[in-house]
Amino acid sequence: MNIVLLKDTDFVSETKARLTGRVANHVSKVLKSTPGTSIKIGRLNGPLGRGVVERLDSGVLELRCEFDPEAPPRSSTKLVIALPRPQTLKKVLFEGTTLGVEHFVFVKAARTEKSYLQTKVLKNENYREYLHLGLEQCVDTWEPKVTVLESFKALMRFFKDGFADTSLKILADPHGQCRLDRIRPRCRPVAFAIGPEGGWLPFECEQLVDMGFERVTLGRRILRVETATTALLSQLSVLREIS
Repeated sequence: MNIVLLKDTDFVSETKARLTGRVANHVSKVLKSTPGTSIKIGRLNGPLGRGVVERLDSGVLELRCEFDPEAPPRSSTKLVIALPRPQTLKKVLFEGTTLGVEHFVFVKAARTEKSYLQTKVLKNENYREYLHLGLEQCVDTWEPKVTVLESFKALMRFFKDGFADTSLKILADPHGQCRLDRIRPRCRPVAFAIGPEGGWLPFECEQLVDMGFERVTLGRRILRVETATTALLSQLSVLREIS
């Protein structure tokens, strides 16, 4: 945890927040904070700042908060991904958030198990836990959006509006002829498409190409979904710095 992420419900006044449970325990036992200690904070979907510990006992953390004038810049990276198994889904949500995904679009592809749509991770917005853990790790406050589409046809319909602002679309494909470092992604909204463990079916690849996705290879090795996600987003992060 590199920031304490504060939600609106954590505030008891304009400048004071009160937390219990996991966060209070971490600040006490891991950060070894005491009254008077200053720690980095962020308001969900708002600015970063500093919080001074005013109380930390009996499992209760109280902070006096001061925030920066402006929120950090928002990312412009979308991740279109065939809905993976629940344990992989948790990893993708966490790692994707830490690496700057601003919108996750999960789709039931032909090779996706139908049962994955019923996972508890997607019920009652339980996925937000993994988004918030990712924000705490990477020191950001913007909560990514999550969209779940129950068919590939639904992705076709979603594409018309959901990708209107995306100028660069990349399809992860072991058989692609282009490498990501040959593309100049700096300051451009980007969407990645990553298939299931068994890969996209040919017709799905063709549909994505028709939507403007360019086939890009990560090399000859076949990667797990969570590995491919991390590899692509990491490369994008580096290329945006040097392009």
